Amino acid sequence: MCLRHPWDKDDGDLFREEMVQQLADVDSGPFSEREKTALRFVEKFNYDHLGIDDTYLDGLRRHFSDAEIVELAQVTGAYLFRHRLNEVLGIR
Repeated sequence: MCLRHPWDKDDGDLFREEMVQQLADVDSGPFSEREKTALRFVEKFNYDHLGIDDTYLDGLRRHFSDAEIVELAQVTGAYLFRHRLNEVLGIR
């Protein structure tokens, strides 16, 4: 799953500084409800993973299929692991 913002050019450049700046305030940023839900999930996965219970997953299912939730969790977990590994080993 690749979340793309509507003003992204289809030039393969998915990382844009303007979009990164919008992440500071997801709720008022120019993201769709589905994108906001995914971004909130990533934050919760990172900071409060034990708070992801059946009720929380039911809320995710309003926007994502079970397969999409698994994919979102796998990608989030992989990047979280990579970031933490880099921090621990001092890789920049």
